[in-house]
Amino acid sequence: MQHVSVLALLTENPVIAITEGGTSSSHSCFGLRSNDAVGVIPATLVYLGAFYKSNELATRLAWFWGVQHFASATSGIMASGLLKLRGVAGLEGWKWLFLVDGIITVAVALFTWYGTISSIL
Repeated sequence: MQHVSVLALLTENPVIAITEGGTSSSHSCFGLRSNDAVGVIPATLVYLGAFYKSNELATRLAWFWGVQHFASATSGIMASGLLKLRGVAGLEGWKWLFLVDGIITVAVALFTWYGTISSIL
């Protein structure tokens, strides 16, 4: 059951991001963000700890943090380009940022969801 809760957190965050792309005010955006999945990283650490021995966990966590830093660098470059789409299709640049980020994350979360569940069961 633990894997389902972690994967639910991974899926909830991009859905909120896509919803934020459709908001019309900062107040709506802040309201949605307050419901954001703040437990993703702690839940992922507990999840990984359930599968790996202590000597294996260090390597997995190194990969986890390394990929996270790479994703942060890539998302900064992506954000600078998406923010320049101001006015395209009637959307502000920040709305494009939330929409594209959410869509990419939903795709990764669904891939992770089905890959992880089939490998565990």
